Amino acid sequence: MNTTFNIHRFWNFLRWDFIQNYKSYVTLMLGVCIALIVIYFFYWRLEVYYYSYDPSMYAEWAEVVMTVVVVLYGARVFKQMQRKEGAIVFLMQPASRLEKFIGRTFTVLVMSIGCCLLAVAVADIVFWLISLLRPSTRFSPVFVEMFKVNEYHILFAAFFSTYIVGGTLFVKHPVIITSLINCIVYTVLMYHAIGRRLFLHMRISDEMGTTATIILAAICVINLCLAYVLFCRKQIINR
Repeated sequence: MNTTFNIHRFWNFLRWDFIQNYKSYVTLMLGVCIALIVIYFFYWRLEVYYYSYDPSMYAEWAEVVMTVVVVLYGARVFKQMQRKEGAIVFLMQPASRLEKFIGRTFTVLVMSIGCCLLAVAVADIVFWLISLLRPSTRFSPVFVEMFKVNEYHILFAAFFSTYIVGGTLFVKHPVIITSLINCIVYTVLMYHAIGRRLFLHMRISDEMGTTATIILAAICVINLCLAYVLFCRKQIINR
């Protein structure tokens, strides 16, 4: 099959992919929801102890959890190909390589974000019910509050793209291996930055922000192109 793009064929692939993975999406949503409830409860106890209340902090915690989950979930982009049987079924689907790559990348991004947002909404409802049972519990809806938090979308996209590459390249433990590589790269960059005392002379300006945005956008595009090339090379199963 060639690499052309057909919207009807692409939609059929997305529908098949969702049917194959809907259970994992439910599990992801429940896991994030439980994690948020635990964090909310822990932070609420701290507020009771220190007699303070800051609703924006709940939103910041929710944003941190969502960012970590969505970025790491990118490594599951081609989880079907981790086993020979699953790889055969996946590669035999009537869709082009481009459609499969875009479909899976789109799915892991949209579904992970969607599951996290749904988990935030459910956690809001749970804590709202708790606040009704315990009048001393003060709580504002995080689902609304979190959109007021500053977000670094391009930095998130750059990190997400590295996990797309890792999920394409590594068959076993892509999350762990990609995370280790990212930590090593980050440590090396920080070491050189500190060694050259870049932070001592760094001044935040619009020009620096624009340059950083361009660099991160280029990294994101390069990683996605690299992931697609690697995916095209995995069309033959030899294991």
